[in-house]
Amino acid sequence: MAADGALAYRVAGRTAVVGGDPVAAGGRAAALLADFAERAGEQRHRVVVYGASARHLDDYRADGQRAICIGEEAVVDSGSFTLRGQRMRSVRRALSRQQRHGWQLECVAGAALGPAAAELHHLETAWRADRERLCGFAMTSGRLHGTLDDARATFVLARDPDGALRAALRMAPFLGGLSLDVQRRIGETPNGLTEAMIATVLLHAAEHGIATVSLNFAGFSQLLDPERARRSRDRLARAALRRTGDRFQLDRLVTFCDKFGPRWEPRYLVLPRQASAALAGWRVLQAEGHVPGAATTRALSPLRQRHGRGVPSEARAALQPR
Repeated sequence: MAADGALAYRVAGRTAVVGGDPVAAGGRAAALLADFAERAGEQRHRVVVYGASARHLDDYRADGQRAICIGEEAVVDSGSFTLRGQRMRSVRRALSRQQRHGWQLECVAGAALGPAAAELHHLETAWRADRERLCGFAMTSGRLHGTLDDARATFVLARDPDGALRAALRMAPFLGGLSLDVQRRIGETPNGLTEAMIATVLLHAAEHGIATVSLNFAGFSQLLDPERARRSRDRLARAALRRTGDRFQLDRLVTFCDKFGPRWEPRYLVLPRQASAALAGWRVLQAEGHVPGAATTRALSPLRQRHGRGVPSEARAALQPR
């Protein structure tokens, strides 16, 4: 955290993996990243950014970084979303199936959860009990409920015929939109429940004037599309990715998101020009929890601003990686 911005990171080996673009005022995202990289370098660490948008790429490159497209994010314009048409047939069926089975779906503002907050805590606890480790970092807060912006979040709740909460989505707010943050589900549920929950929040967003809803980040989605992966090296990469598809479910994620008619926005891995892309990618997988490794939540020493502007004392206490 700096005086005019912040970034979230996790350390894997001697690499600090930053989750998404830094948040900074006045177009200072690249400058904040450079400040952080300088401080990390003093501690013999290298910095990479996982999931960067195209917005700051020119500035990153001017600071000696390079960018590799690593996938795309599915973003739906809720104002134009509709359940009509042949393309939405499977989504309509998913919604109808939940109704036939007596399931109830609703969107609730975090500030209005009331007793449902305790139900979310129970759902999270039950979901975690069956898992040895959790995956995800850059694209998720990792917690269904109990974060600082709970009151501003939107929750999609799915109840079985007995009224028990069996599934939930946490939609994190951002300027002009919502982003799918965390999804949890326990026990047996009807087929198509997740599709129905996504459709529910898209209709909710349209009704409440929320312009966009971000669904999932799909790694290497641009290579999984045969219409776009036409170069020889892209076809080779596509073949390799399909071999690992069962592990990371890449194909299924792209197919799922496509049901809702999104636009696909590219996301990048930003790293120093001389850095090994293979090693950087491995460190990202460690930070995300997909492969074993030395990912930790230890913090680097506090970040100092350029031009002699220090970090406020109250900010130092918050300088902890996600």
